[in-house]
Amino acid sequence: MTKVILSIVGLIFLLILAGMVLPDVVDDTVADPYAENYEVTTGVGVTTATETLSYEHYFGDLTELDATSDNSNDSPVVMSYDSDTYDVGISGLEASASRILTLSYQRIDNEEFTGFNQFVRLSPILFILGGIVACIWGLYSSFKSR
Repeated sequence: MTKVILSIVGLIFLLILAGMVLPDVVDDTVADPYAENYEVTTGVGVTTATETLSYEHYFGDLTELDATSDNSNDSPVVMSYDSDTYDVGISGLEASASRILTLSYQRIDNEEFTGFNQFVRLSPILFILGGIVACIWGLYSSFKSR
């Protein structure tokens, strides 16, 4: 009976660990914080700009995609990201002004190792499946020994 209880408790801890810790570990392993500077001058009445990132943004949406400006009259806000062209739409810029716009984002890291990122993304599933197999094996061996 002890093995049954330990298997169930182990499975619960496994699911908690997999749900809370592993997604962050995967993101930290595969993504790399990166920032790029752009010289941007807006025209008369223009308060938006579109800039193209050098690398693909890891999340593919507005998650962890930030803009800052050295112009104190700007309040830059990232409004859009096109994952096909890597274009970022920024609004909240002062019209008829120049600034250095900094875009901070997460780029995909470890691209020199073929298949590494795909393996890391699969690791939570492999971890969960391994834990489930271990728990089933513990239950099976408990009932088999009776």
